[in-house]
Amino acid sequence: MTGADTTREDLLALYAAGALTPAEAAEVERTGADAEAWEMFAGAVGCFADVEPVAPPPELKSALLAKLDPPPGYTITPADDSAFRPMPIPGLSMRILSIDREQKRFSSLLKFAPGAHLPAHPHASAEDCMLLEGTLYMGGVKMTAGTYLRVEAGVDHADQWTDTGALAFISGPLELLEHGHE
Repeated sequence: MTGADTTREDLLALYAAGALTPAEAAEVERTGADAEAWEMFAGAVGCFADVEPVAPPPELKSALLAKLDPPPGYTITPADDSAFRPMPIPGLSMRILSIDREQKRFSSLLKFAPGAHLPAHPHASAEDCMLLEGTLYMGGVKMTAGTYLRVEAGVDHADQWTDTGALAFISGPLELLEHGHE
């Protein structure tokens, strides 16, 4: 928590706030504190001891978070139901999250309306799927939220259907998008 630029006053303030590691706190206690400085910091920190935290209004929190840029190398995609696009298969819509042309893969969310059915289709490359919401049947297997499925390259993906509706995260080969399958 502390660094080379930390002053004695900084340490006392952090100590008074209870924000030092046990080793750092022990060092402050070992070396002693100027009584006047200690009283000043302890009194200032004490003013906040009984203050209850207050959550910002949701719109303020959203506005502030929207202004933050992700660190280099990160992509952050906020939730947005309007980003789902209908697929040629009735009852299915997809939201593309990313496309990696170099690896020839994509990541998406696939939404199944209640009663939707995705026919069997071939895979030239492996596909990963995590069911996030709802119930989805694949072949004779019932999958519920949290179920992970991997379909290996060269394997036909079995029929999928839902009675309740479902939402799945899919990471798969780009040719599925290019050929209008998943």
